[in-house]
Amino acid sequence: MTLLVANAGAMEALPLCLNMLVTEVMAVVISVTAVLIFGEIIPQAVCTGPSQIKIAAKVAPLTKCLMMIESVIAYPLGKLLDVILGEHGKSRYRNTDLKALIELHSEKALQDIMEGEQEEGLGLNLAQTKLINGTIDLINTRTEAVMTPYDQVATISDEDVVDEEFIQKINSLGYSRFPVHKGTNKHQIIGILIVKKLLSAKLEKKPLKDLNFPLRKPLIISPAMPLTDLLVEFQKGKSHLAIVTEQIDNMQQYLGVETSVLAHAPLGGTILVRDCQILGIVTLENVIEKAMGG
Repeated sequence: MTLLVANAGAMEALPLCLNMLVTEVMAVVISVTAVLIFGEIIPQAVCTGPSQIKIAAKVAPLTKCLMMIESVIAYPLGKLLDVILGEHGKSRYRNTDLKALIELHSEKALQDIMEGEQEEGLGLNLAQTKLINGTIDLINTRTEAVMTPYDQVATISDEDVVDEEFIQKINSLGYSRFPVHKGTNKHQIIGILIVKKLLSAKLEKKPLKDLNFPLRKPLIISPAMPLTDLLVEFQKGKSHLAIVTEQIDNMQQYLGVETSVLAHAPLGGTILVRDCQILGIVTLENVIEKAMGG
């Protein structure tokens, strides 16, 4: 509204001032020509070009000054138009609109439009495009979509003997952490074994449960949990591995994760969990791969 009032004032004042210097006909001809060239064509051509952001930043202080000067006229007039015509809502994009906008600003799309050499640093490369689109999709992606089914998960029993063969087996699998279950029941998880801590331990050729080895308590999450929420939990540093189950309360009470997730739980003396089925596991790597468009 401020710019419209200023523009209207300038257009009306120009012929009045010219009329004092030249004839009425010449004042009209000069004012119309000047407004058309210097008030419409040139400003729109310059301000819609590649430097429009820089130009807007430089004239922002002048615009603020005009807003204060014309506030007596512009503010009431703007409110009156809002009452008559209704307020204009601010533009908001849906996730699909944002993804389409990202694609339009990719390097490939810009090359197709420009049909020639492209300015260096202009546009998003393929990796950036995938990362942004993948991050947008995280909020609509449930944990069950990226989890590893539990029957495909490599686990460790607390009855496994820690010897050289056991260490070699752990190394050959290539994982940094393993769920540890009680006895032969894979659904009775008692903690998460961090491999780098195990490698520094002495090989006493005893069952894992007799070594009183500290285990990290995992996150217990629902399969319906959005990946954005899961990523926030991972960022807290409590654990980079989450157990997916429908019986969240039972598992949390069983593992004691409600009171101290970061605490270490010694093997042995755990309460048996009843009627609890583990659906799978999710790691921080799974979430990152999804965010990268995997």
